[in-house]
Amino acid sequence: MDGLDCRGYDGAAFDGRYVTFVPFWDGETTTDGFHARLLRYDTTLPFTAAEAWQAADGSVLAPPNPGGFNGGAFDGRFLYMAPWRLNDPSGQIHAHGQVLRLDTAAPGSSFQLRWVDCGHNGGLCGAVPGPAFLVNCAHGPVCVQAHATVTAGWHHLAGVYSPENGAELWVDGECVVRQAARGAALPSAQEITVGELVGGSGSLCGHVAQVRLRSRRLTAGEARTCAANLRAPADFVRLVD
Repeated sequence: MDGLDCRGYDGAAFDGRYVTFVPFWDGETTTDGFHARLLRYDTTLPFTAAEAWQAADGSVLAPPNPGGFNGGAFDGRFLYMAPWRLNDPSGQIHAHGQVLRLDTAAPGSSFQLRWVDCGHNGGLCGAVPGPAFLVNCAHGPVCVQAHATVTAGWHHLAGVYSPENGAELWVDGECVVRQAARGAALPSAQEITVGELVGGSGSLCGHVAQVRLRSRRLTAGEARTCAANLRAPADFVRLVD
């Protein structure tokens, strides 16, 4: 695949479009074969299509070959692969501490507000449960996550970011988590997609009643009012921008 020998993987993670397989070991003995060759499948294409598969050698980022990895975790943007062991002619176990990180965000994206992270929650990879809000900023990404699933039914979900107050995730009128800012949010020329990821994958199994973007920070009172209106439309309270 792409000129690489792609075999021997341990764990995988799904980012809403791609399934990325975590490189582990392709040898017949414990003296060699631990590798860092990433393999991923594009779920928008047929499984047997050659163009659906891509590979890359992660060892070029940290030569010599850092060895195999044993599972990992997905935070909504980045896939982190857990370090395992080096190749050793003696056959002894020598662990390495190099974490391999894959950026799954679409190039040029500005933010993501997710009902739930996409990932494999068993075995050797995982994703944080519940809603999440990620912003790509001048000094790196900021991601806030609820770390709790939400019950079935209508809910109000809001992601708020400003360079002064950082990132906030609001669920049903309550701020469930905050994180410090990392500079201004990066601009994006991409079209906004609702209810799915770019390319049409990762579709929401539900309905989106309303989407609203604001050029200013949402106040606590506004967030609670929006949530109350959703729960009780008959008692609708109008907000004045």
